Amino acid sequence: MAAFNFPNSPSTNDVYTANGVSFKWNGTIWQRISASTGAQGGTGATGPTGAQGAAAGLTISTSAPGSPSAGDMWWDSDSGLFLTYYNDGNSSQWVELNQGPMGAQGATGPTGAQGATGSTGAQGATAAQGAQGATGTTGSTGNTGAQGAAGAQGAAGAQGATGSTGPSGSATISSNANNRIITGGSGTNLVGEQYFTYTHTGSASQLNIKRSTSTDQETIIYYDSNYLDIETREATGLRLKCNKNDRITIDGSTGHVVIDEGLGVGGVDPGGSTLLVNGNLNLSAGGNTSWQKVTLNGSNNSAGDTLSINNWGDAEGDYWMTGVNQTMNQSGNYAKTNSGKRTSFVTLDGRMGRVYLGGSSTSGNPTEHFYTDWTGSIYMNAGFGSVAPFYGVRAWVQGTASGTENGSGGLSSVSRPSTGRFMLTFATTMPDTNYAIGCLANNNYSDTSWHNNETTTRVSVYFWSNGSYVNPTKWSAWVIR
Repeated sequence: MAAFNFPNSPSTNDVYTANGVSFKWNGTIWQRISASTGAQGGTGATGPTGAQGAAAGLTISTSAPGSPSAGDMWWDSDSGLFLTYYNDGNSSQWVELNQGPMGAQGATGPTGAQGATGSTGAQGATAAQGAQGATGTTGSTGNTGAQGAAGAQGAAGAQGATGSTGPSGSATISSNANNRIITGGSGTNLVGEQYFTYTHTGSASQLNIKRSTSTDQETIIYYDSNYLDIETREATGLRLKCNKNDRITIDGSTGHVVIDEGLGVGGVDPGGSTLLVNGNLNLSAGGNTSWQKVTLNGSNNSAGDTLSINNWGDAEGDYWMTGVNQTMNQSGNYAKTNSGKRTSFVTLDGRMGRVYLGGSSTSGNPTEHFYTDWTGSIYMNAGFGSVAPFYGVRAWVQGTASGTENGSGGLSSVSRPSTGRFMLTFATTMPDTNYAIGCLANNNYSDTSWHNNETTTRVSVYFWSNGSYVNPTKWSAWVIR
């Protein structure tokens, strides 16, 4: 007969048959199912009671024992099944022993003789302390003790004189509570006001708050015909505090307003900025002034580090200057702030359509050195002695004998169509052909060089010597407009 070899990892209700015996896996054990169940036999006679002892390797419980060893036995006291822990060489599982299914419950047999008393087991561990029990009901009140002896009577004090009865009051106070102002009500009734409201319909409708009887230490809040006025008679001014710190101060003598931190205008928080404006910013003193419209303080290392913005104007337009260590008066004249320092300025001339750049040395006066006007012309004083029109080089090249370039500007290409002829193509189209061209070779040729074929997009230069065209090893050409 072959040994039983039960499947590994069976599923519930899987059936395994070997040696003519079938078992079904119920999820925990292999339960024998092939034996038929016979009729319930009669109850046998009660045998003599055996001595009490423990069965080696046998566990009686309603669930499988934990950590079993091969050969251990288990009687399931719920189902009445008798099983052994079997290792078939591949796997281990609980297998029902060769017995039929449990028959119907037999009649209760007679009580057997009393078995011998087993030996006393070892003392079990002491259980944990139980929870506190509920409080018992209160006992009945004991009998009253005997009355103590009375003490001696003290001497009676003298009777004081009866005071006169005051007049009966007639006023009442409604809604009275702490920190309320009592105001007049109707008749003899006074009212404790939670919120204070002051109303006066006359021409002198105002609320005065005084620190003393002096009229110079007084704050007046009142409506005039158009505005709500808050007036202080203090010469030192008015302060607005938040979190116990001065936030806005108005000087009573000068009218100057000092804001402790940044100012945000237009519904914005200035953050780390001193001033942040969300919207248009319009700064104006009106008309021509002898002082700056806007002044921005610099590093404060010395006088003259302030950036000033001022303007001068007439019916033709305005003349705006932005300068460092420099101002402009109401007549449009420049002046230094610190005569021992240099200046630098930019002037926007709305009358003439010009933009000026200028400055001065430590000992000189502010002077305009460069400007451009509405036509696009450029004027400058770069060693000319005065400001004069400036004409730039529109294109230039240093070429080689093969027609390549060592360096160039304002050209899209340079080529050599034939010996002695070099073509220059402009990167930007010229407005006309009225430009000036110059060319020169590095060799000491006996003849000359020239240009020809001028268009708005290109020009050719030529080199000739000893009756024929030549290719100089190095040559230069330039176009001025």
